[in-house]
Amino acid sequence: MKLSLKHVYFSLFLLLFTILAMVAVYRLHSTQVFVTKGNVSFFGNILLLIFASSFVLIVLSQIIFARRILRPFLSVENFVSLSLVLLLVLSVFQKEVGIYATGFFVLFALVSFFVRGKIYTLNKVYYFIFQYAVFLMAGTIYTPRGFHFPEMTYTFFLLPLSFSLFRLNKQTLLLILKIVFRIMAIYMAVSVVYWWFNLLVLNMSALEWITMKFPNAYDYVGTWGHYSHPSYISLVLFSTLISGFYLNFKKDNIVALSRFELISYIGLCLGFVLVTESRIGLVELIIIVLISLLYYIRLKTPHFKLALVVAVLVGVVILMAGENKVSRFIRDDVRKADYTLAINYIKEHPVIGAGYHQQRVALEYQDKKMSDVTRPVGAPPITYTHNQFLGDMVQFGIPGLICLLIMLAGLIWNALRSRSYLLQLFMLIYLFFMLIEEPLYAQEGITRFMAFLCFFVHISECDKPVRVHRLRNLFSKGKPA
Repeated sequence: MKLSLKHVYFSLFLLLFTILAMVAVYRLHSTQVFVTKGNVSFFGNILLLIFASSFVLIVLSQIIFARRILRPFLSVENFVSLSLVLLLVLSVFQKEVGIYATGFFVLFALVSFFVRGKIYTLNKVYYFIFQYAVFLMAGTIYTPRGFHFPEMTYTFFLLPLSFSLFRLNKQTLLLILKIVFRIMAIYMAVSVVYWWFNLLVLNMSALEWITMKFPNAYDYVGTWGHYSHPSYISLVLFSTLISGFYLNFKKDNIVALSRFELISYIGLCLGFVLVTESRIGLVELIIIVLISLLYYIRLKTPHFKLALVVAVLVGVVILMAGENKVSRFIRDDVRKADYTLAINYIKEHPVIGAGYHQQRVALEYQDKKMSDVTRPVGAPPITYTHNQFLGDMVQFGIPGLICLLIMLAGLIWNALRSRSYLLQLFMLIYLFFMLIEEPLYAQEGITRFMAFLCFFVHISECDKPVRVHRLRNLFSKGKPA
């Protein structure tokens, strides 16, 4: 009991807050007070204020609790750590917020460089990122704007270079993981309460909402934070879930995460993906939990092979039992039409493509040529292919696909070589996500991808010797840090 109460109080408090908030909203609705359509925006602002206050309280409480790790308190490393927390958490909001958070982090990384006078050798995996970013820049040559440096690709360069300007110790990195984990748990709790408010305003039942496809359901869950795309939000939530499993596996004496807190987070994740009706989110949540359980069994028991066989059999049974639902799950009419247009455009332009960020123009051109491709009534206008691999081929032809595959192969190779649980699961969820979206085509996706990738790479190499060069003699031969 000594250990359990100490490590479950946060989850208990969060669950209690969620239940009491939902009960309070329901009571107000039953008395026809406040819970109306006209108050939805105001209620969202209240929840945003609660989230911001909770953010500050968690950061302060964890700093006080882990003051042994953060000594000296006013060190440049602690300011870098705080900016890193902001970068990871604020990436869940709209792209402008993520851009400002990125700039704030880069600023403190530069401060660290000038104060400490050290620069650390880049992990070789970043060169795969750089070659992809350079290829994107080359793809601007035959666009209407002409050759230019694409603004969105700054992140591909800035974040890896910024992470080379400082070095945090392992326990500080674990503390950052825990802070971000708890803040994102609050994000989901607040989102569920906001959804409950909208559910009552719309006079619907929770079962009806979850089991029936509701148009733009995610708008009634995430708009309190002024960003509601469920798939991109899920990328942050799942990257944090992976971090939670990692903390639980590590069993660090100071930065501990209880099993109860981890299970509570999984429950909140499940609730979030159900109310946002995120199909890819549900699949990735199941995959993360299953693989993490297998990983735990491999670490702690001699029954890994048996567990693996059982997991495969259960997966086969689920697929056989719900074959029709799975096929509908994987492909919808909008994406089917987009894929058809993209594939036919690629057949006609296999080498050059339309150019950087010219997918909409290419798909609209193809749509006019193919009168037999029909989009569902009320479908959003054509914007992009919703598939990273097809999208790169539409823009850059087959060479674009090859360049993307080279980058992904390099990242996966590094994840396997470093035996990093964080990087391996991170790459897996992004590979799945790339089948239905293009995270490397939009600023929101690039910011999320690079922030967590660089952070997980930093964790994977924090216990290894890294060459360091000093500001006063950058051209000298480096020595191990």
